[in-house]
Amino acid sequence: MIYTVAAFLSLPFVILRLILKGFKEPEYHKNILERFGVYTNSVDRRDILWIHAVSVGEVYASQPLYKKIRQLHPNKGIVFTTTTPSGRKIAQSIFREKTQVIYLPLDIPPSIKKFLKTYKPKMGILIETEIWPNLTKLCKNNGIPLNLINARLSKISARKYTKLFALSRNTINQLSLIAAQTKEDARRFNFFVDKNIFITGSMKFDREVPKIQKEVGKVMRIKYDALRPIFLAASTRPGEEEIIIQAIQQIKNIPNLLTVIVPRHPNRSDKIARLAKSASMPFQKLSHTTKVKSSTKIVLGDELGKLFAFYYSCDVAFVGGSLLPFGGQNFLEAHSVGKPVIIGPHVFNFKKIAREALKAGAVRQVKDYKQLAIEVESLITDPNTRKNVATAGINFLKNKQGATLKTIKLLGL
Repeated sequence: MIYTVAAFLSLPFVILRLILKGFKEPEYHKNILERFGVYTNSVDRRDILWIHAVSVGEVYASQPLYKKIRQLHPNKGIVFTTTTPSGRKIAQSIFREKTQVIYLPLDIPPSIKKFLKTYKPKMGILIETEIWPNLTKLCKNNGIPLNLINARLSKISARKYTKLFALSRNTINQLSLIAAQTKEDARRFNFFVDKNIFITGSMKFDREVPKIQKEVGKVMRIKYDALRPIFLAASTRPGEEEIIIQAIQQIKNIPNLLTVIVPRHPNRSDKIARLAKSASMPFQKLSHTTKVKSSTKIVLGDELGKLFAFYYSCDVAFVGGSLLPFGGQNFLEAHSVGKPVIIGPHVFNFKKIAREALKAGAVRQVKDYKQLAIEVESLITDPNTRKNVATAGINFLKNKQGATLKTIKLLGL
């Protein structure tokens, strides 16, 4: 009750935040009514499955599950909800057949009730972390099993949940099923619930590289100049680009090195362009480029939904969100196309996976721009080392696959 009152009181601030974010990302101004439960249903209501993924990372994580569901139930109507415009855009591009992609409504009872009344889902599936008190309660009240899969709960999130222990415990206990990625995730969830937590591993290991992404990657490589060594800095977060530019300025033994920077949010490309300019590093934006000039030092990958292609086109990949304390981004995608991977010290979102990958020799870890420069130069100039790290990554990925099938069985699909 107190939570719901607080949710209503915060509504003007939530709306203001959406409006303000829309000035930077105009997509936030579109489809706003969906966030209040106003939808136009375009799928068959008789047997709807509902899947929710917050943003891009969770959408991609759900891809193996979606593919398997489509194989088993080709005619099932699916409603796929996201929270962010970038997540929505990616979901619309990869989930098309008998699927409607919309925004999840805000966690106030009228909006949730409208959503459930419009679609009447037979089951709800939450990917990784998204748990809302009113959403879980109303699903329970309406007899809709709500399942949290590929679930993870970091130490930081667990501490936040503990501060509101009664609310967190009640919310998590409303879930029908929790399938955690690791033993550590399961242990943290068990602090709040009495039920059995299943451990499946991560579905991110099961993602396949779309053939079209390989073709796009080949075209990218031609744009860059196939003979130039390519260093990719992928999924970078604010503040990391400065560190990356410092690192490549340290590399003197590879004069023709081309660095491709792909920010986690492409709308930041103009700011990164200014950084490159202030560092006197000639740059080009990929979206405005047919051929990269030989004098260009940095290419800004400002195109959404092509991360596999970026990985495919490079020689060495650094995966961002890890040089500064953002928790790291998924580095398994680089493994899946056979590229050697470098990560920073801040990988608490993937702590267990990162630890195991380091032990297997599948990634290299650096602390600062100096170490990053050393690792990039080493991997670029030594083909044997580059091949060994890449092969270790491929093997690491293969040994961790199978979470999707385990999840399908638990869901009874």
